[in-house]
Order: sequence, then C-alpha cells, then structure tokens
Amino acid sequence: YQECGCVNPFEWSARSVVLPGTNTIIQAPLCNLNDTCYSNAVVRISKTTSIWDQFCSDCLQECSTVAFTVTSSSVAAPSLSSSYVSKAFVESLSVPLPTNWTTNWLNEVQNNFISLEVVCESTQVENYTQQASLSSV
Repeated sequence: YQECGCVNPFEWSARSVVLPGTNTIIQAPLCNLNDTCYSNAVVRISKTTSIWDQFCSDCLQECSTVAFTVTSSSVAAPSLSSSYVSKAFVESLSVPLPTNWTTNWLNEVQNNFISLEVVCESTQVENYTQQASLSSV
C-alpha cells in the first residue's frame, strides 16, 4: 500500500491496512490489474532483505510450520446476506455485468461466487520441543 497507494487486486476481501507510523486502519483501494506497480512492489519486498525486515520483522522463520485440522462441509454458498455484500462489491467495480443483472443478480452471484468460512474447531494448542543433549553411556 505504501508503495502504490493500493493493495493486491486479487484480495478484495482483505483490504484493511494500518497506515505506517499510525494506529489508523483504512480500507485500501485495489490496484488496477493492468498497473505493474503492485507486482513490481511484491518482487522488490520479497527480494530485498532490508525491506523485508522493515515490513515483515515479525514474520516466522521459513522452517516453522503450523498444521491446522481441516474439516470440510458444504451448504448453499454464498448465503443470502453474503450475496448482498458480493452484489454491492461487484457493482462497485468497473467490470461488465450481464444484461439481465438487475433481475438476475442473485442467481449470478450464487452460480459464480463461493463462500469460505473459517471457524475455530479447538482452542487446544500442543507444542513439541526437541533439545539436543549428550551424555556418557
């Protein structure tokens, strides 16, 4: 966001940004898909150690892993309330809409969008630690 004034154009549902040096949270605009500023910034931040350390100082080491139990289930998705949110989002974009959008938008959203809900299955956390040791036999 600081480099281009916009965020990942594919992450439209995760646009909250804390402005650098403040505690202010804003809804950042999405970068234009045709503008190379965002993709260039991604390459630059991932390949420049000083920039990575500045913006990702609390990122985990590469060798750390976290495994989450995934249980899938299915329902009609997206829900009606999520469909209204998706409708408003789609209408705010400069994308061509079907000619019958005003009468058929719910069908279009339900046939062309998916919904993902993440819930906490368990709050139990297990930590395993290995420690090397030497002793005489």
